[in-house]
Amino acid sequence: MDIRQERSGVRVAATSFVGRVQVGPLRITIRPKLESSPLSRLLRYAYGIDDLTLQNALPTSILHGGLHDLLIEMLVHEVDHLLRIGLSRSYLRMEAELAMPRGRIAVGTIASRGGVREPRLPCVFHDRSLDWTLNRVIRAGLARAVDLVVHRPLARHVARLEASFATSVGITRRLDLAEVERAEFGLTRLTAGYAPALTLIRLLCGADGVSLEPTAHAVPLSGFLFDMNRFFQRLLSRFLRENLTGGRVEDERTIRDMLAYDPAANPRRQPNPRLRPDFAIFEGTKLAMFADAKYRDIWACGTPIEWLYQLQAYAWAAPKSGSVMLYASAEPSAKEERLFVRIPLGETGPASSIVLRPVPLARLADVVAGAGHLFRAKRKRLASELIWGSNARAIG
Repeated sequence: MDIRQERSGVRVAATSFVGRVQVGPLRITIRPKLESSPLSRLLRYAYGIDDLTLQNALPTSILHGGLHDLLIEMLVHEVDHLLRIGLSRSYLRMEAELAMPRGRIAVGTIASRGGVREPRLPCVFHDRSLDWTLNRVIRAGLARAVDLVVHRPLARHVARLEASFATSVGITRRLDLAEVERAEFGLTRLTAGYAPALTLIRLLCGADGVSLEPTAHAVPLSGFLFDMNRFFQRLLSRFLRENLTGGRVEDERTIRDMLAYDPAANPRRQPNPRLRPDFAIFEGTKLAMFADAKYRDIWACGTPIEWLYQLQAYAWAAPKSGSVMLYASAEPSAKEERLFVRIPLGETGPASSIVLRPVPLARLADVVAGAGHLFRAKRKRLASELIWGSNARAIG
């Protein structure tokens, strides 16, 4: 985000980030292109939260406070589900002086005291408790959500949920990405139901964006920003890998040796630059072309010239001398555009082309949410259109 004070007022410009930022008394909310219902379906699909079922339709007003309110609404439904089926318990090692011994008697402790002097014995035992790492991370995630939420009815619900944990689950230390990832790594078959909630907490901690904490500076800055470019790339990666027929997708394959320093003019011994497009498209075992994903709606906002330079480099590196930009669009009228790269001044060289292809977000949300043979055929058709063009025919 670029925030500037000008004579005419405050100018705010945003790129691919959505969310909310508080700058002193000024609150800036950047909303996504889609309404809450289709966006929630795309979020669940991109991050593998396929078993998430929302009990009620998400209110449209939920996005007025920013994308984080939608993520928090999804988290609330997941935690409600965990509470209905019962939170997981874990055996914790405990030590206590007991009148009725249980577990293992701490003989070493008795010996160090010179024998038994009271009608109690020191014991070491294991007790099943709710107060363990996984539940503490869930409570800390709810506490983080309380700080972020704007939608008032949702804020009250989150606060009630967090309070319900207070009687049986302790407070964890300051929640961060590393702690959430450790909890995810420790999931087992018995605790797999926690995975969707942990994924949402990881996103609220800034896994695919920038999480801004309050500062002690003169101008306090706090809030939550979510990088829609990273989300969109992840969404397309899963969709194409699962549904593309007649081809295979590889993420961020490095293009080597396209640019190389002259050994005689490289005094700092710099390594050769390596290009890394978002997707490499293979036909069988052979590389066909490269594709890039952009969240910016090019149909509505135009194409930055530096993106065309980038796509031209990918086209030169591809065997078929072509590259594709897949961009997110909410415009029903958006159509594919193709640019031919011409060699100036009559020079000869390989012909190449650049294709700018819209990804219809509403249609994508519909096909990823459906089940059955009909929706599988629709997903294959859309994946083929995105890579091979509108005249492609889905195979299988």
